[in-house]
Amino acid sequence: MDNNFWYPVMFSFLTHRKTTPFSLYCLLAGLWLSGQSSAANEVIMDISHANINGTVYVTDALTIPLRSGPTDAYRFIGELSAGTQLKLLAQDLENKSSHVEDLNGKKGWVSSRYLTLSMGASEQLLKANQQLEDLNQKLDLQQLQNKDYQFSMDKLTQHNTTLQEQVSELQNKLEIEQQKYLRLSDNKRFEPFYMGAIVAFVFLIVGLFLGRPKKRGDGWS
Repeated sequence: MDNNFWYPVMFSFLTHRKTTPFSLYCLLAGLWLSGQSSAANEVIMDISHANINGTVYVTDALTIPLRSGPTDAYRFIGELSAGTQLKLLAQDLENKSSHVEDLNGKKGWVSSRYLTLSMGASEQLLKANQQLEDLNQKLDLQQLQNKDYQFSMDKLTQHNTTLQEQVSELQNKLEIEQQKYLRLSDNKRFEPFYMGAIVAFVFLIVGLFLGRPKKRGDGWS
């Protein structure tokens, strides 16, 4: 019902001196119905430009009936909870109803005033929580990979340290062997001199012995 109808009624009520609880109740009920009608018209206008085969959602905090036809006279075939994602198949603007299909393939008619083009707050919260959970899983996986990487780096560092110790040990052994080689080389270099000296000394002794004068019967010859 148009709001313009209720303006003179409310003016008459406010200016009339005699009011009864019943008349006050009637006025409040009329205003509520007017508000519901306006809200329904706004919602219907909201989805009236929706694309057929597009996505619509059941409004928040509602469980709405699903019927086999576009009016309440048709058979009740199920319920749709708040935030349910639906596929819009057709609209009956005269009866302000929409033919929809849920994600399980079930089809039926619902009142268009209970539909909206945007995802409900509860669904958005569920989606946000799911995204947060996915991000947490990715973070946990990344942290696990980082731990594996750090473990591999620690093993490589330890292996590198072991190799460095082995290299240092081999260098020490090499230096020892080089020193031994140098000593052997020095010994071999002076070996002919030693041999010559020994031979000279032997010949000297022999010469001295052979050159000694022989003693004759009554003296030296």
